[in-house]
Amino acid sequence: MKSFIALVFLLVYTSFHCQNNELTNKKLISYYEDINSAEDKIATNELDSADFYYQKAFKTFKEPHANDLYNHMKVLLNKKNHENAFKHYQSLDCMKYKFEENFLSSHFPNSEQYKKLKCKNKFDDHYLKELDSLFTIDQHYRKLSGGNYAKFKKEITKNDSIASTNLLSMIQKKGFPNEYDLGLGSANLVFFQNFYFIIWHQLATNLYSPQVVNFSEEIKKALNKGKITPENAAFLLDLN
Repeated sequence: MKSFIALVFLLVYTSFHCQNNELTNKKLISYYEDINSAEDKIATNELDSADFYYQKAFKTFKEPHANDLYNHMKVLLNKKNHENAFKHYQSLDCMKYKFEENFLSSHFPNSEQYKKLKCKNKFDDHYLKELDSLFTIDQHYRKLSGGNYAKFKKEITKNDSIASTNLLSMIQKKGFPNEYDLGLGSANLVFFQNFYFIIWHQLATNLYSPQVVNFSEEIKKALNKGKITPENAAFLLDLN
């Protein structure tokens, strides 16, 4: 519980930082204000109030971020409201979120009692395949290096250039994708999409692979369309 509260404080800070500097969409500002209020209430263990603010936020923005659905699910589980928590579980499962092993049986031992929702997600599998192929290029020599990036500096620089220029072209053509476009099959447990690493490696001060593409404008556009969380946007903008 303490580690969860610490994480909430970090997310509130980064979210607030990004909202103050880059976010202009009034509907999303209202959404994140309610999300921040919910996270504040989690930190003080006021779960009824946290539940209220999450519900309020989800009425404002119809495609809430997966991490917000997950956090609300945890609040509902702690309130013993398993039926409504299961709705969020199903939404995340439909997005192909990689739950920890035995999550369903340990948190929803009576899941057969709850109404099953039909998955209605329509993902762009071709876009996801293209992004995954770029991620493979990005990671190839990093994995071979065993952490000694200097050994493959030339190769990493070349592959980073290929991956980043192609990623920028795809985003400009198809838009900045999120879990509603791609699902979460290529994201980690903290909802960080694999293609974010390509942006990350365009770090302005990268010692092994100099910046070729600056993604700042695309990240700002994505933020104001609700395609990326404020904390991930703040993190990637600080790097770029």
